[in-house]
Amino acid sequence: MPLVLQTARQLWLYILKRIQSAYEAKDEALDYYPKSADELMEKLMTAYMAGKRSRRLLEKVFGCPEVAEGLVTKVPGAVFTLVERRERRLLGVLLTREKERMVELEDGEGNSLLGRAAGGRGRTEGVVRMLVGEGWDLTRVNRAGERARERAARVGHLAILKILTPAC
Repeated sequence: MPLVLQTARQLWLYILKRIQSAYEAKDEALDYYPKSADELMEKLMTAYMAGKRSRRLLEKVFGCPEVAEGLVTKVPGAVFTLVERRERRLLGVLLTREKERMVELEDGEGNSLLGRAAGGRGRTEGVVRMLVGEGWDLTRVNRAGERARERAARVGHLAILKILTPAC
C-alpha cells in the first residue's frame, strides 16, 4: 500500500475512533454532539473532494474495510451527505463493502438513503437510479408514512418518479 494511502487511511481511522470515543463518553443530556460529528465529517469530505487527486485518494480510503464500516456505523450522517452531494462513485465504493448496513440507515425523519435522494433538492436521479439498481426497497416508508415515490412527487422530481414507478 502506498505511503500516501496508508497515511490517509490511518488519519480517517483515527478520526472515526475519536468520534466513537465521543459517542461512548457522551452524556445523555448532550444532544448536540452527533450533529457536530456529522458536521466534522462533512467538512473533512468537502476538503478531500476539492481536487481530482484527493478525490481518488478518498475513494481508495473509503474502500478500506475498517474505514467503510466506521463511516456507516459511527457517522451515518456522512453517508447521507454523500447522497445529498450526488457522490455516486464514493457511494458505490461504500456499497461494495457495507451494503447490508447501508440498507438499514435512517435519517432523523426515518428516510432511507433512497428516500433522502428521492425527496432531496437538486439532480439526484443518478443516485436514485444507482440505489434502485442495487435493489433498494421501494416500499419502505419514513415516519410520516411516505415512500420514496411520494417524497419525489412532493418536491416535483418527475425524472425520479419515472425511475421509481414500475412500468405497466
